Amino acid sequence: MAARRLISQGVLLADIERTAEATLAPAMVNVPALIPFDPHAKKALQHSSAEAQKNGEDSIGSEHVLLAILAVEQGTGVLAGLGVTPEVSEAQL
Repeated sequence: MAARRLISQGVLLADIERTAEATLAPAMVNVPALIPFDPHAKKALQHSSAEAQKNGEDSIGSEHVLLAILAVEQGTGVLAGLGVTPEVSEAQL
């Protein structure tokens, strides 16, 4: 669902991957069994749950995670830099 919303906004998934790899820290070689979430990730998870509940859903879908990430980014993250907006993404729900 989220991928369709991104594509409908004219964003290529390959561009997201390329930008994220260039912007974010590299992937860890040895991932711990319990992955620690930083404050932004925790906030995004909480927003994901709220988005699902707001739409009367029992489970969190990728579309809810997308909206949560956009909310946490506040117009400054990878997705916002590629022109993805919460308004357009939310209107597509």
